[in-house]
Amino acid sequence: MDEEILKEEGILDEDEEKPTCRLSGNDDNVDSIIWLVAGTLQDAGQGGKASEFTERASRCVNYDEVLKLASAYVKIA
Repeated sequence: MDEEILKEEGILDEDEEKPTCRLSGNDDNVDSIIWLVAGTLQDAGQGGKASEFTERASRCVNYDEVLKLASAYVKIA
């Protein structure tokens, strides 16, 4: 999913700061990635986006799509 598409759909706010999510050194399991990104969003007070991300990520067809989607919601470290 392209970040521009998410902005056009009104899902991402350009003015809202993306929280940083540390993915390096963690399990490469796609479910772990989804859990970490959603948890980062929750911790940043963006519970709605956490739910939205989880729903969208569950529809991704592969690992790379999930990572691309994650980078639209959080800064990946």
